[in-house]
Amino acid sequence: MIYFDHAATSSPKPPVVAEVIAQYLTNGSYGAGRGSYAAAGEIARQVQQTRMLVAEHFCMKQPEKVIFCHSGTDALNTAILGYIKPGMHVLTTCLEHNSVLRPLFHLRDTRQIILSILSPQNKGVISAEQLQESIQGNQIDAFICT
Repeated sequence: MIYFDHAATSSPKPPVVAEVIAQYLTNGSYGAGRGSYAAAGEIARQVQQTRMLVAEHFCMKQPEKVIFCHSGTDALNTAILGYIKPGMHVLTTCLEHNSVLRPLFHLRDTRQIILSILSPQNKGVISAEQLQESIQGNQIDAFICT
């Protein structure tokens, strides 16, 4: 997963972003894949072209695995809630953002995941000993650290 949280922390946006959004709002707000009419098809083509460019940029062989989310929080929630299954053992740290911790607490309470939250020591470092102590049955299913 690649985490871009540009929307939350940048202002003003690059002029090209404003231009494209203005064009979209002025010429019609069509949803990709929402219809078989020409305008919806053009938006779908643009989304697919962007997906392919992102995949190429990151040397991904499967552009269909590039997904677009509304925000960093939305992306993290989608990834965490989609990947973590009942009974999995997940390690994370107490320093994580709420967009990581809240879905993990939710999964702990609803899907009975095993959640180990590590507290970094000196200078924010997690020691090998802490990791070793947290691994249950010689297995962890996910280590989420942003």
